[in-house]
Amino acid sequence: MRDRTAVLHSRVGADPALIDSIRRVLVDVLRQSGVHDHDRVAAALAPLVLDTVRREIRNSRDAMLESLYPVAGKLVQAAIAQAMRQLADSIAKPVDSVFSPSLWSARFSAWGSGRKVGDVLLARSQTFVVERVLLIHRPTGLLVGDSGAEDDVAEDSEQLAALLSVVQTFARDAFAGRTDGFVRGIKFSDREVHIAGSVTSLLAVKTRGRAPDDLEERLQNALMDVSSRWADPIQDFAGALPPGERTELQADLTVANEQISGNAAGAAPKRRPTTGLAILGLIALGLIGWFAYSAFQNWRDSQVDDKAATLIDTPEWRGYPMSFDYEGDDRTLAASGLAPNATAAARLQSGLQQIDRVGSVVFNVTPMSGQAATTAQPSESALAARIATLEKQNSGGGVDPVSRIALWLAQHPIQFNERDSFADRRAAEQRLDAVAQLITAWNLDFKILVTGYADPTERRPRRTSSRRADLVAAALTGRGVPSERLIVLGRGGEALVAPPGNTANRRVAFEIAWR
Repeated sequence: MRDRTAVLHSRVGADPALIDSIRRVLVDVLRQSGVHDHDRVAAALAPLVLDTVRREIRNSRDAMLESLYPVAGKLVQAAIAQAMRQLADSIAKPVDSVFSPSLWSARFSAWGSGRKVGDVLLARSQTFVVERVLLIHRPTGLLVGDSGAEDDVAEDSEQLAALLSVVQTFARDAFAGRTDGFVRGIKFSDREVHIAGSVTSLLAVKTRGRAPDDLEERLQNALMDVSSRWADPIQDFAGALPPGERTELQADLTVANEQISGNAAGAAPKRRPTTGLAILGLIALGLIGWFAYSAFQNWRDSQVDDKAATLIDTPEWRGYPMSFDYEGDDRTLAASGLAPNATAAARLQSGLQQIDRVGSVVFNVTPMSGQAATTAQPSESALAARIATLEKQNSGGGVDPVSRIALWLAQHPIQFNERDSFADRRAAEQRLDAVAQLITAWNLDFKILVTGYADPTERRPRRTSSRRADLVAAALTGRGVPSERLIVLGRGGEALVAPPGNTANRRVAFEIAWR
């Protein structure tokens, strides 16, 4: 007994001996306690560790900054480089395609919102996802609950909880009196942690992607919902919750996850960026409507021309050239050509004025009678026969001046390209000078029929041919030819001199009307 007492006194009888005895087993005791009674050990040591860390951070700020600066600089540089590569890749694809629907949708959204197209594309390329929701006991920095499954609670969740608590304490102490000292977010590479806090708890949300504008409001609402149910357990938190409460808290944090993500049951669905698509749709509908209206107008105009053509579909008018050109914008119907007599011309003018949708009639029809009617040349075949006769007469030296003029005019039409442009302006000007000189040089009683033609493949050939004839008649009048000696009309795609599609059909021909 005396020996045992001596041994016991040697181990605990004095402070140095007691310290030496505890030192031998302290490490093993803490290690075994951390395995078998982790929660109690954590609850007991957390305040001490937290206070120590706070004090060391406060007392060694310069040393910490000096140590962290090289590492932080490299991390930030690498993160920025990676982010820029991802940004370039995400934007390059839609930008590369000019006809990309997503690019046009982004352009319309940008126009409607006043933002840049790149900002819209960047926002769409970063879908917001909530990965985890953590509930942290603010005084101790201990993790109270995690929205992940119980067997999926990562070790870094506890480390993140402790880190956030330390950061909040540091911010409060460092910025006391200047701001509220509350850190609301931390960036980790492509992840972010958003934080909402109360006196006893912190709600931390680990996310990726571009956060919505109302995220802070969502966090506060979720924190209030969780705090209202778990105020007492959080207040009395000692390191761990009973298994049943832990499961219930996990379910509540899962609901909070959905609430923050905007996918909670009954919540209003997230609005998609449909403004640009809606504008694009309206523009498409407008274009379709415009084309449909134009086609309808052209059809209605052609109906007027067809009704006018039925008025001369009689044996009396056969062989007399006529053209009709209806302008739907001002409801004007222009008629030009030759009539068999004055009575037929008056009857035609009256009939044109009675056609629906005709407001006014521009009547430029010359009636023919007596000898003039018998000497008219209404067809190409008749003209060809007369030219042949003139050639025979010419070989005998007996061709009169008018016949010479008729032959020359028939062989020298004015050629056109598209619409009202000359095929060769210089050649056309020279030919117009020659025609004007022929007409004015001889004091003879005849008129010139200026007939415009178009190719059948051209749009609205009748109107195009009339415009060409008007252009040539105006050019002749400007060269001294009296307008009363010209009869102007357009015959559309009639009397082709080449297969359809050939530019030779686009011309203005000259004929002697009568002598």
